[in-house]
Amino acid sequence: MLSQQNNSQKIKSLSSKFMQLQITSASGNILTAESFARVSIMTEDGEITILPGHEPLLSAVRPGILHAEYYVGHKVHTSEYATGG
Repeated sequence: MLSQQNNSQKIKSLSSKFMQLQITSASGNILTAESFARVSIMTEDGEITILPGHEPLLSAVRPGILHAEYYVGHKVHTSEYATGG
């Protein structure tokens, strides 16, 4: 029983480090990924940063830079994407 609890805690710990990200436009999906750790993006209400555990969010995106941290294996990578315009 103890080993099952430890495995469950490990899985919960790992899943809390990742989030699914889906960015769509009127023409369809732009980006879908399952291993993001942090995303910062400009919205109509200002820049927001979304971390794992955040409630689902629907927001209009303004032109700007999307900053993303994502995992490949256990290594964190950082990328920037232009949005809008």
